[in-house]
Amino acid sequence: MSTQLWTDHARATHPVDAKHEAVINTIQALLNDEIDPSEAGHSIAATYEPYLKYEIMKTSSYYKLGIFWSIFCQATRQFGDTKARELADVVIGLASLPPVRDDAGKLVRHQGGGVYWTDLPEFGAMFRDYGNYIDDEGDDDWDDVGEEWLKQAPAYLNATTFLATLFARSSRDVGGTFNGSAALKDALENDEVPRRQKCVTMYLEPAAVWMSIAGEKLYCHCAGRSGAASAAAGVLWKGGHALSFERWSFWRERFETLSEAAIGERYRAVAVGAVTRMKEIEVSNSG
Repeated sequence: MSTQLWTDHARATHPVDAKHEAVINTIQALLNDEIDPSEAGHSIAATYEPYLKYEIMKTSSYYKLGIFWSIFCQATRQFGDTKARELADVVIGLASLPPVRDDAGKLVRHQGGGVYWTDLPEFGAMFRDYGNYIDDEGDDDWDDVGEEWLKQAPAYLNATTFLATLFARSSRDVGGTFNGSAALKDALENDEVPRRQKCVTMYLEPAAVWMSIAGEKLYCHCAGRSGAASAAAGVLWKGGHALSFERWSFWRERFETLSEAAIGERYRAVAVGAVTRMKEIEVSNSG
């Protein structure tokens, strides 16, 4: 999809509003290399500052910036493969801006407690719902899952590439522990993989992307046995949902098994690449 087609689609699928029009134009300019991520972040913040300072309490929705994040998530699903770093740096830049304050100098907070933009309130939940999602229609009966379900694979992979890049480049978690462990669970702790090629097609490359881009950071979280922010375990892993070296080793063993499975040369190569990267990470952290 060209940036112009994405822009037209974003305008057609979101309410007409000067703020949203401005942010769509800003993201289009970023995607076209007309502005850099810092300029894009400052433009987005300036666009929404009056709303955050004076109008936010009039909005009954839990997601005060829901439409903005929906627009942004659409961009990650289309361009997360080619513009992952630029899009990630927009989010990192937003979080580094001075916190929004009202005219009395009081910090503007989301009702969940996070400060705009410092804590990126709403980002994690919105990204799970509008960025890094798969329509699970048919999961109850895999025999009924067909080509329509598989058409989601490129967008899911793009969103995964974006979030793994953001997780690797950011000093904070930004939902990386949860989404990364969820992707690895789907590919490696799911007993439908490699039994069903459609599951391999959907899940294996995103799991490998997490290892390729953000494996080092995930490994560090395994050292801390991070559990609170990680996804629930799949049926094949019996060691609990926390990240740990034991779970890491299980993932590597599963990639090794898949590298020799009858899943097609392309996907065996993906699994081999993931194993190689995991071993490199282990060696680099062995001292």
